[in-house]
Amino acid sequence: MKLMIITDSWESVRGLHERRGVEEHYHLDEWLTSMDRRHSYERRKNPQYNIPVTKHLKEIVSLLQQERNASVLIVEPSQCKLISVPKIPGLKVARNPWKTRKLFKGFNPTHVHIATEGPLGLYYRWLMMWRGEKFSSSFFDMDFPSYMKKYWGFPTGASWEYLRKFHNKSSQIIVPTDFIGRVLKMWRFESNIVVREEGEDIKIFENALTPRR
Repeated sequence: MKLMIITDSWESVRGLHERRGVEEHYHLDEWLTSMDRRHSYERRKNPQYNIPVTKHLKEIVSLLQQERNASVLIVEPSQCKLISVPKIPGLKVARNPWKTRKLFKGFNPTHVHIATEGPLGLYYRWLMMWRGEKFSSSFFDMDFPSYMKKYWGFPTGASWEYLRKFHNKSSQIIVPTDFIGRVLKMWRFESNIVVREEGEDIKIFENALTPRR
C-alpha cells in the first residue's frame, strides 16, 4: 500500500524538503522526530495547535510503518508558501496547496487520506473529485466550529454544515471515539463512519482506507 496523508495541522521541518528533490518524501523516522519537536514547541507557543490530529496521526503513521510495511507520504504546510491566519498569532496555513500536486504525481499513491479540512484538505478533496477517484478522511477534533465562532463570529451551525459537506464526499470517515461518531451522525454526516480508538489494532484504520480507483 502506498498511502498519501493530507494534513494542514502543522508546519514541519522545511530543511528536510530542501535536502531532497520534490519526488522524494520523508523517511518516517525523521518525520516523527520532527513532529515530536514541533508538537512540543507549538503547544507552548499556540493554544490552537491541533493536538488531537498530530497525536493520532503520529501513532497511525508509526504503526503503518512498523506493522504493515506501508509506504507513506505526508503532505503538509511546509511544502507550500505559508500565510498567517488572521486573529490567531503563529498559526499558518498553505497559501498555494496546488504546489504539492507534483508530489502526488511522483508518489502515485494507491490510497489518499485527508485528515484536515484546511486549504490542503480542500485542494485534495477537489482534486480527487475532479479525477473521479475515491478518498477517505478523518474527523479527530470537534473544536473547529467553536474556534470559527470565537475568532471570526462564524455561526456554529454554518461551521458544522461546512464540515458535513466536506466529509460527505469521503468514502469513509475515521474517528477516534464513538462519541465523535455519534455527534457526526447527529449533524447528518452521510458517509460511513469507522471508529478507531487510540491503541486499537491498526488494521481497523487500514481496512477503512479506500483505494483511489
